[in-house]
Amino acid sequence: MIKILTAASREFKSTVLTKAFFFGVILFPLIILGGITAITSLGLLSSEKSAIVGEIAVADSTDSGIVARALEAAFDPEVIQAQQEAKAAAMQAEMERVAPQFASRPEMQIAMGIAFGRPMEITIVELPADFDPDAQKERIRSGELLAFVVASQSTMRVPDPDATPESQPQPDQHNNARDLPENTYHLSHDPGLDESVTDNIERVVRRAVTHQRFIDRGYDPEEIQRLNTWPSAQKISITETGETESVDGLNMIIPVVFMMLIWISVMSGGQYLLMSTIEEKSSRVMEVLLSAISPMQLLTGKILGQGVVGLLILLIYAGVGIFAANQMNVMSLIPLNIIPWLILYFLMAYFFFAALMAAVGSAVTEISEAQSLMGPIMTLLMFPLILWFWIADSPNSLFSQIMSFVPPATPFVMVLRLSQTTDPVPLWQIITAPMVGAAGVVFTVWAATKIFRIGVLMYGTPPTFAGLIKWLRYA
Repeated sequence: MIKILTAASREFKSTVLTKAFFFGVILFPLIILGGITAITSLGLLSSEKSAIVGEIAVADSTDSGIVARALEAAFDPEVIQAQQEAKAAAMQAEMERVAPQFASRPEMQIAMGIAFGRPMEITIVELPADFDPDAQKERIRSGELLAFVVASQSTMRVPDPDATPESQPQPDQHNNARDLPENTYHLSHDPGLDESVTDNIERVVRRAVTHQRFIDRGYDPEEIQRLNTWPSAQKISITETGETESVDGLNMIIPVVFMMLIWISVMSGGQYLLMSTIEEKSSRVMEVLLSAISPMQLLTGKILGQGVVGLLILLIYAGVGIFAANQMNVMSLIPLNIIPWLILYFLMAYFFFAALMAAVGSAVTEISEAQSLMGPIMTLLMFPLILWFWIADSPNSLFSQIMSFVPPATPFVMVLRLSQTTDPVPLWQIITAPMVGAAGVVFTVWAATKIFRIGVLMYGTPPTFAGLIKWLRYA
């Protein structure tokens, strides 16, 4: 036991007491965070966005030219500025409600500037009734026009509710932009035109047409708009410690954050173990170590030592996450009762994948030789990342329950299922899933021990994956 602990201590110190570990795991994130804060505080990222300048041609043959009038009003510079200011104020208010600590930070102002697009200096030019569509398209190609819009009285017609889709005339994007099917208008634009412009055109035309339809039927459009105003919800999350305002998306975000904590910690600890095993074997240090300790004791010590490294990484980033959640006033929404399960499933995932990586490391002498053998292991590690959304979205589906009892995926799937609060996991699965996962770990460690015992003293051409299987049969 003393030899195992000595080997574990040596493995831990050789990893943690290095500049690379300190810089990569501890200092590097702090440097990035400090750098971003300094840059945004100094305003180095802020820049004046160039305005979208140009003309939009409109051919409007509707009664009173309602489409052209609506576009002229919508693209008035004062109107656009007022809309962007209103959006910014709404975003600021929401940020002050959810995370007041960050609402006044400089990077928030930059984010709002990015979110609400570029300023616009767009002029609406009406085309005569005898306009040439091809000429307008050529003006777009030459950069003279940003876009041109065609609306006619057929645009105002309400589709027949009894008509089938097959009986409806279909718009032709290659037509002459004159013969429009009912309830349709034509929009041609430069492919590089900012989407905010085309989105604004579509929104304005829709509102103008429906507004006029209400008037033609004798309805009050303002009254209908008020009636269609959606009620806002005051969402409150009831927790064991009290009540707090609900934050949308946390039921999906929190499970994947917990799973990623395990994944990053397992990946980091496993990679350190793989690298140290290959390095010791290639430098012949392994032979010196085996003169004083058995292969089983050495493997156990290496796995335990790097396991503490992985656990340290898990605790560091979990602590940072909890601190951030506390600062953002969403601490009560995080299920802290998952922390013991998080540590348990980290150990399960780590021992499973660390044993595999130690086995691969013992079978090769160069990092490049390990690439082919690492393929199946990386596939197993990537599997939870690919399927996390479906599991978090349906934690008690048949697929999620089956994957909970497949040992390579058990720790990741169970953390996803346990950390969500909408669909409790059955008690019998909470009890039996760790047992199945532990059985998978025991088998994997047993197999890795056999491979490690043979591989640490073998040099030359590295074995294939099938060769490792043969080692298990004959060891």
